[in-house]
Amino acid sequence: MKTLKQNLFGYITIAICAGILIYFVVATGGIGALSTIFQNMSPLWLLLAFGAAAMVWVMEAASFHTISTHIYRGWKFGYSFSASMVGLLYCCITPFSTGGQPMQIYSLQKKGMTTGAASAIVAVRSLIYQLALVVFSIVMVILRLSYFTEMTGFAVLLLAGLVCNLTYVSFLILLMKSPRTTDRIVRFGVNLFAKLRLCRDPEGRYDKIHAQLALFHRNITMLGRSLKMYLTAFFFSFFQFVFQCLIPYFLYMACFASPVFDAGRADFLTVMAAQAFVLMVSYFIPTPGAAGGAEVSYYGFFETVYQQAVAAAPNAAIAMGDVTSLLSGTMFLWRFISFYLTIIAGGIFVPISDRQKRLTLENKLFDEEALREAESHHDDAVVK
Repeated sequence: MKTLKQNLFGYITIAICAGILIYFVVATGGIGALSTIFQNMSPLWLLLAFGAAAMVWVMEAASFHTISTHIYRGWKFGYSFSASMVGLLYCCITPFSTGGQPMQIYSLQKKGMTTGAASAIVAVRSLIYQLALVVFSIVMVILRLSYFTEMTGFAVLLLAGLVCNLTYVSFLILLMKSPRTTDRIVRFGVNLFAKLRLCRDPEGRYDKIHAQLALFHRNITMLGRSLKMYLTAFFFSFFQFVFQCLIPYFLYMACFASPVFDAGRADFLTVMAAQAFVLMVSYFIPTPGAAGGAEVSYYGFFETVYQQAVAAAPNAAIAMGDVTSLLSGTMFLWRFISFYLTIIAGGIFVPISDRQKRLTLENKLFDEEALREAESHHDDAVVK
């Protein structure tokens, strides 16, 4: 009963997301299409889709591990992997994916890192991840813009996604690189809330936020300017999106790998681009796991891709069913493999992460004792 109460929010969130997915599938006839898809699809392509999902987790952990080992000697990849899976789980079940980073910091701190160093690692990892998403999306836009320009509302969706992602990246860079500007923004915000009577003690609130930001900037600065570290972490993050976009491609090929669909089958980059646009648009949908928005985006970007394949071989496509139900069936598989499988795996790794022994780490960049003293001053400032 105690465990149920502690995880009630997560259970409710997963149930709501699953309910939205099932509604979409049932409403579009996807339930019946699933058995048809399984009867006709190639098991190899389905297996590759599961393999791509596993590689997404590995790339996430590798990027995380690159930054962690830049600071700490003695840090283990298994610890990076478990912390990454914990972060992915809480990103899936919280609005705007806001729960992943705090849980990762908590997990890293339990494994032997200082809170400040863990915060810096997670912040840099978030920036690199977001930057990789923007770069990957822009590359896909350049390579396949002509294919999607005829879609209704494509330009608006694409522009909105790019603007949101670029704004977020710019904000993170500003937060990390310009303490003075960040401090001015904080003071302006606190004063504004005070004038609106939404903040009773503006000076006290400002002092607490200022203390937190000072510690944050101190630890970000300590990470150094290792170009090799940033490029390596970016490389892993970029290929994390490659593998993420391979999941719907493998599902697409599972349906249309037969030679009879050759004339209308979309090429590799077109399917990859469609998934990249789904990621870019759904990333800033506020619901946990972008529930609802991810499904609608998938339909919008993949409908034309599936229509062309089915239209090219109408006789063979009769066995596969109509485009809407076929698309709904593959969407169900895509969401299960890319989203619900991550939740299942993350749930398995939470207790594993909790049981991992605390490491005795050697900090390669700065004095650990001085950092702990700074954190102590920070805690005193927050309390005051």
